[in-house]
Amino acid sequence: MVDVIIVNVVCYSVAIVGGVALFVAPFTRATRTSPHWVRVALWMSGLASMGWGALGFTLIFGRQLLPKVFYALAVHFKTGLEGVGFGILVLLFASGEFLPAFFRRRIGSK
Repeated sequence: MVDVIIVNVVCYSVAIVGGVALFVAPFTRATRTSPHWVRVALWMSGLASMGWGALGFTLIFGRQLLPKVFYALAVHFKTGLEGVGFGILVLLFASGEFLPAFFRRRIGSK
């Protein structure tokens, strides 16, 4: 049981750190030339990832403190945020405009 909790804590921590990276990515120099919708999608997937991680930690460590109704509600919200974040990332990679924004050579850069 402890091993499962450790794996969950690691996964939620990675999700929060990755969410912060996705949240900050639209403001970096590499994505400034990408389309506006790509930057908004990165921002939204970062928020969804951070929310998923935060709800995961709440469900792990606040299980005894939450009433059953609020626990079930948090589980449903976590599932919804997981679907939103994953769907936006699939949209970004399937669009064909996401990866060229990061690998495009800048004029005057080596």
